[in-house]
Amino acid sequence: MLKYIILLILWLQSFNVTSQDLYPYGEYFTLGLYSLHSDLDSANYYGWNNGHRYGYFVDNIRYQTTPMPDFYFQECNSNKLYSFARLSWKDSIETKWSKPTEETISEIYYQEKNNNISWWDIPEELRYWRENEYMIVKNYTNLIREHDHKKRPTYMYIPGHYSKENISYYVPFLDIIPASCYPRYQKQPHVYVRWSIERTKDAIIDSDYLIGKDYLNNEKTIIAILELFETEEHLTLEGTWHDFWLSIACDVKGIQVFSHFYRNNSPSLSKSWNILNKAIKVFKEHHLDQVIISGSDVNLSHKVLDGSFLAPQINIQEESYLLPSLKILAKEYLDTIYIIAVNSSEANIVFQISDIPPLMLGYKDILKDDEKFINNQSLIDTLNSLETGIYKVYTDNSEIKSTIFPNPAKNNISILIDNSTLTFNQVKVFNKLGLIIEEHTFSYCSAKDIKLDLKKGIYIVQLLRNNECIATNKLIISY
Repeated sequence: MLKYIILLILWLQSFNVTSQDLYPYGEYFTLGLYSLHSDLDSANYYGWNNGHRYGYFVDNIRYQTTPMPDFYFQECNSNKLYSFARLSWKDSIETKWSKPTEETISEIYYQEKNNNISWWDIPEELRYWRENEYMIVKNYTNLIREHDHKKRPTYMYIPGHYSKENISYYVPFLDIIPASCYPRYQKQPHVYVRWSIERTKDAIIDSDYLIGKDYLNNEKTIIAILELFETEEHLTLEGTWHDFWLSIACDVKGIQVFSHFYRNNSPSLSKSWNILNKAIKVFKEHHLDQVIISGSDVNLSHKVLDGSFLAPQINIQEESYLLPSLKILAKEYLDTIYIIAVNSSEANIVFQISDIPPLMLGYKDILKDDEKFINNQSLIDTLNSLETGIYKVYTDNSEIKSTIFPNPAKNNISILIDNSTLTFNQVKVFNKLGLIIEEHTFSYCSAKDIKLDLKKGIYIVQLLRNNECIATNKLIISY
């Protein structure tokens, strides 16, 4: 009996991880760490869910270009983490070579039994202009699709300086396409994060593929790789925070950070590591991970009213790029609209987001814990340099009830919304044939006195907010 209880406990522990498959195989946003060699429990505590390891030691011998051993999958699983599965290759000073096909298939079978595989990790930075390396990309991805019974996605790390034309060589073979977002390393302004993600998106679209989760039918997923390592210019708290949220505003479906290994190597890295954990706390506490994965896009207009319209210029590979200072993403999830706005300029900006749906009453600034009303279907706010605004726009979904008094009336009436703080800014009066007899427009309010000019009879009075009816009443006019 004890044996079966133990087996049941082990099975439930496994289920806790495998029932939460990562996107695009499942519906969970990937938050991963390169070089996650230790403190796996704290990684899970802070909200990370995917681990990566370059190498490991057994009997003081370092193994690097080999498949991931069972003990790493098991250690990740015990900490509710996924892990990359990795195939080996032959290395030389100048190039990489694939292993014999039979050996590669054997490595796939050795690892594919693990339930907590996130993606298959192809040897990184394989160069398309070297035939033997490019063949690894082609052959390994085909073998994985053929021999992994769960047909999990394929991935390869791509350097950050590649153009969209360079990236397009890998698009047909990879399910997960990374955008390496290292502005400090590339000596670029922080808007480089947006440039890197958008050029990756363009590479997919220009290659006649779609962006989406159906990777078995050639849809592609973009993830962001954020920097956590030292360069000549240290990371800043503002820059780390900005880069995380800008990648989210660019609608990536996962984030990997390079790397967990370096997080405590300097005071600036330790602080940036803490900022990343703070960002993830906000991201998950407010269910923004599910908003990004499962929410539907909302098209809103936006413009900068005051301040810089453009972010600092990017100069890379003898090309210059100017991108807007403001990036917004709006998604609807569970009848609520979430808006992420990021300022990538070096100055403060005042901006407006408009065309917010008519019945949206107000919004909460999640980061400032401040609530405001929406007027004229618009939101106006200020963002400092590299600052982010996250807004939860809400409405009252209950059935709006209103009262007209006196009723019967002569021609002067009062209108009041009884059960909501929702406001209205228009009243239409219809006769019994459904024709509009009178129409009144005014400032937003929850109660209004109106003088009518109607003959004796029965009428229908509609209350509207931004041309959308929110309540209807019957009115009797008697002299």
